Amino acid sequence: MHALVSWGPLLDVIEMPNARSALVVVLEPEEAPHRDSDYERVHEALPAAAIVVAASSARIRPQNLLWAGVDGIVLEPGADAAIGPVVRSVLEGYIVMPRSLRTAASPPPLSARERQMLELAADGLTNREIAQRLYLAESTVKRHLSTAFRRLGVSSRREAAAAMRTAEPVHGAETGQN
Repeated sequence: MHALVSWGPLLDVIEMPNARSALVVVLEPEEAPHRDSDYERVHEALPAAAIVVAASSARIRPQNLLWAGVDGIVLEPGADAAIGPVVRSVLEGYIVMPRSLRTAASPPPLSARERQMLELAADGLTNREIAQRLYLAESTVKRHLSTAFRRLGVSSRREAAAAMRTAEPVHGAETGQN
């Protein structure tokens, strides 16, 4: 297995010349954890890569990393002993997190817009047709559907239609508020 090692800012991994990594391991700075949106950007740029984070003890709600595309979470202190087994499990296709985070790791609710787009997709509309109906750019529809798929943990429209029936709506989603 070929290893490419980099040390530096998290988003630099996206800019690396051979950024086809199968694994990205991040040791978060203790004083300033990375933003969840930075992990989303890495996940979008390297969709096939497994991402493992040794999360800073200063991180608030580390379970949110799962919804940003992270596959494995190790909490400090104790990351030294756990990182190896977590990486091996993630490379085998498992999602790994500490037991202390499991109860708070339910998926975030879908926004009213995501739910609307998923319903239209489930009705058989293409991204272009959804965009035309909602007066949006097709790329905006694609981005919303991609986010909703990730939140639901699915990869197809059929899986999304089944999964969204069980997802909790956000407060006010029924009335079109968000």
